Amino acid sequence: MHPMDQFESAGPRGTTLAASEMTVAAADEGTGRVAVLLAVAAILAAIIGWQAATISNTAGDDWQSALRTEAKRAAAAQEDVRFVYENELPVAVQVLRAQVLEQAYRSAAQSATGATKVALQVEADTQAQIAGSLKTQFDLTSNPAYTLPSGALDLGKRLADQRAKAPAIVALDPDSLQAQGDALARKANLMTMTLLPAGIGALFGVLAQPLRRHRYNLLSIGWAGVIVGSVLAVAVYAGVLA
Repeated sequence: MHPMDQFESAGPRGTTLAASEMTVAAADEGTGRVAVLLAVAAILAAIIGWQAATISNTAGDDWQSALRTEAKRAAAAQEDVRFVYENELPVAVQVLRAQVLEQAYRSAAQSATGATKVALQVEADTQAQIAGSLKTQFDLTSNPAYTLPSGALDLGKRLADQRAKAPAIVALDPDSLQAQGDALARKANLMTMTLLPAGIGALFGVLAQPLRRHRYNLLSIGWAGVIVGSVLAVAVYAGVLA
């Protein structure tokens, strides 16, 4: 056989082999693009999930802190009310009673005579001593700022001043902590929602593997989903979306 005949007979087989190799190379390249898309989508999903979990944990911490702060503030307020109304007020009532009795005895002594007048004056002095000894025990009775022009006691002002002795406790604001936790919870939910476009991108990447004829379009849509998910996640993290 002539060498040219051998070359010509080998030509079609060589062309077929080269075309087959090109097809395999193209398939490998397409598979590599799918793998890259899926890898990027998986990494993005992991980052978004981690951020959402972190934000959610912080929200839970704020809620727990709000509960502890509310309990602390309520306990302090209860203690102040107990001190004023259970400790000071009963003594103040005794002081007022002694003062009223003193005035009554002295008024009666003015119109009395003899031993009766002396007895009334002694009783008035006794009530004055009782009032004087009790009056100095607490601020409610010793501080004239808590006595109204009518002679009654200003319990509201006394309670406010008692609470003001612990300004750090009064300044506690569990409501702001609760609101902060709510805001972070909404942020965590929004961050989780950004997984949707990233997941859609991964889905189109999976579909691009068997559907070779539509692989380019499917990969384009997949990358668009991943990019949209990334942009939304950054926007949520930065607080642009809330």
